Amino acid sequence: IDGNGHIIDANRKSCIFNISSAEVTLRNIIFKNSFSNMAAINISNANITLENCIFESNDSVKSGGSLNIKDSSLKTIDCGFIDNFASRGGAIHGNSSSIELLECEFSKNSAEKVGATISLDDSDLICLKSNFNRNIAQYGAVCESKDSNLSFHDCDFKKNSGYNGAAIATRNSCVKFWECNFEKNKSKNSCP
Repeated sequence: IDGNGHIIDANRKSCIFNISSAEVTLRNIIFKNSFSNMAAINISNANITLENCIFESNDSVKSGGSLNIKDSSLKTIDCGFIDNFASRGGAIHGNSSSIELLECEFSKNSAEKVGATISLDDSDLICLKSNFNRNIAQYGAVCESKDSNLSFHDCDFKKNSGYNGAAIATRNSCVKFWECNFEKNKSKNSCP
């Protein structure tokens, strides 16, 4: 589906899509102002590709302000995640999923508890050439993970802040960084 720059505005009344047991590609769409117990887009048992999409000002009471992914595969290319909020995973929450982020921008996302941009449980994440700026969470301002594998290649982490973990906070996870840049990230209770 190519939205040709169309804006889907939920006007803070609901989520936007629930995608289950499907293979879907969404291009050139702006998703904004969703508000519900779930994410703007909830994905289960699906294969999803997002290209040149923007997720802005989406709020979830629970997990994943923009995307909540379970038992699925997600690939995002050149997408922006701006000013999204959730209890965990301000932009993205993944559970038993495979996630690939390529040339994405994460800015001013926040989480009440963990993972201002990404929160993962038993998932795999590959992140390439992406930027994380001014994200805020109590635990893991950029990413929080449990029982997951994370790889970051050529990514920038700037001015993110958290009480524990200014950039990444993990439990029983494997994290790898290649040619990444960390600048002015702040943590009040642990190393950035």
